[in-house]
Amino acid sequence: MNKKLNRKNFMIRAGFSSVLFVGIVGVSLSAVLTAEAKDWLKEKGFLKPSSLPTINSSPSTEAPLPTSAKEIDVDRKLVAQASYSRSNNIGVLTNPRVFSDRVTSQNQENVYFFSLAQPSNISLYLDNVTSSVGMRLYVDTNGNGSIDSGESVDSRTAYSSSAGVIKRTLGGDNYIVVVKFSGGNSAYNLQIVNNTNDAINVGSLKGTRNFTGSINRNTREKYYRFSLSNPSDVRLSLDNVTNSLGMRLYVDTNGNGVIDSGESVDSRTAYSSSAGVIRRRLGADNYFVIIGGSGGNTNYRLTMFAP
Repeated sequence: MNKKLNRKNFMIRAGFSSVLFVGIVGVSLSAVLTAEAKDWLKEKGFLKPSSLPTINSSPSTEAPLPTSAKEIDVDRKLVAQASYSRSNNIGVLTNPRVFSDRVTSQNQENVYFFSLAQPSNISLYLDNVTSSVGMRLYVDTNGNGSIDSGESVDSRTAYSSSAGVIKRTLGGDNYIVVVKFSGGNSAYNLQIVNNTNDAINVGSLKGTRNFTGSINRNTREKYYRFSLSNPSDVRLSLDNVTNSLGMRLYVDTNGNGVIDSGESVDSRTAYSSSAGVIRRRLGADNYFVIIGGSGGNTNYRLTMFAP
């Protein structure tokens, strides 16, 4: 008992000492505290729960890279040429799709077309590059098969050290993705995922449900959907991991079947040495759980319980 108290007191002292240190050298508190200390302080109310750094929320809150009128005009001409062949026409996006190709000084852009039958949480990942490569997402709002002013949705750049990632809640419509030459000749992988369609539907949560899975380059996040018919004390536990892995809980407050801004409820991180656990009194509603992170490839076990 005394050892536990001493350990907690040490973490609290470490937290307050970190605040002083932050004031002196200007580094963030999250960069100073250990992961276990932050989780303990969060549970005790010293720190407010924050978004996991390993999982991006949907829709994306990061400002898209600026796209000039000249760049849009170049993309418009490219799409007009590509629309004749539509060799990369995905059609209605249901299952995850992966494309491997190259951009060079001679072939500077590749175009991909997809559509959504209903609102969906979509992720686009651009990686495996040796030089910087750009990615732009457009919505064909007027259905003319081309890019027009005001149809730019988001843009990101992939580097050899980091992926370019777009996460958005998109409506039922037609979309165009342009992958662009930027810093030099490079191969790339483009992965487009409809997370809403790919989600595991748990149904009404009653009793204990166990799920196992793997997070890797092919499956970077996994969505689970469940409902509660009555207010319940819910417990979510994430364990059996070999690398740190995040778990995030959302409530579908507007009942549109997708995750929107402002619907985050709680988040935790699982480590090889300790489980990530969310305990919440939840109302009768529909919920999403997202498992994912950038700590490395890992298997996991997710346990859901409601009495």
